[in-house]
Amino acid sequence: MLFFHMESIEEALVTLVHQSAKVKPDGVHNHPWNELVLLDQGVYQTRFGGTSQTLRPGQAICYPAGCVHQPSSPDPVTRLWLVQWRGWMPAWTAPVIVDDVDRRILFSLSWMHDRQSIATGSFVKDLLRSILTECDLIHRHKALASDPIERARMLLQGAVHRAISLPVLAKAVGLTPSHLCRAFAKVHEETPIAYLTRLRLETAMILGQDGQLPLASIAGRVGYSSAAALRHALKRAGYDRKSSRHRRGRDT
Repeated sequence: MLFFHMESIEEALVTLVHQSAKVKPDGVHNHPWNELVLLDQGVYQTRFGGTSQTLRPGQAICYPAGCVHQPSSPDPVTRLWLVQWRGWMPAWTAPVIVDDVDRRILFSLSWMHDRQSIATGSFVKDLLRSILTECDLIHRHKALASDPIERARMLLQGAVHRAISLPVLAKAVGLTPSHLCRAFAKVHEETPIAYLTRLRLETAMILGQDGQLPLASIAGRVGYSSAAALRHALKRAGYDRKSSRHRRGRDT
């Protein structure tokens, strides 16, 4: 991947910090460089923007330059990775916390820590950019997952082949059926069930384009009990079945 169009990363420094005693808040931190903290062992607490956060091992927090924060560690044995750099970082206006589920961030920081030399400086910066990009993707995905309407849409996409009712869907995202219908229609201009029906019928038309699959087989793949039920739904929705290569003889 090329990054010539982006702001560069400068003065990247990776430090492995071992703390053998409790660290009390020592005043606020407000520095002109960006900072990433990945907790490997122990407890890491921080205050910023009037809120308090506690990281568990395997979580990382990214502070944009100039972010006022107050870190501390009540655990007598704490091990963390600290990365500081100037220049590019994702467009975060506040600290971002992500889970390093696959430990890719940990392994990358360990590699960077052992190879901080002039010869590998450019590669270290590119690797740091990749780490930050991944953190941004994790953060964005988490934000989408916290949106009940987006969660409902994702659940509907996974329910093309099976039955799902509006009450079950609404309960899964923590809304009432009526609230979900109104909010979903406001975003997608159709109700959840209408969205699912359209998705099923569009999928059916795609599966039937080459005429190789019997209509009954397609029906089972898009949540309909029979070829007749699917044919009725397609006709009611106004899909042009005349253009399909399926005929009554292939419906079984």
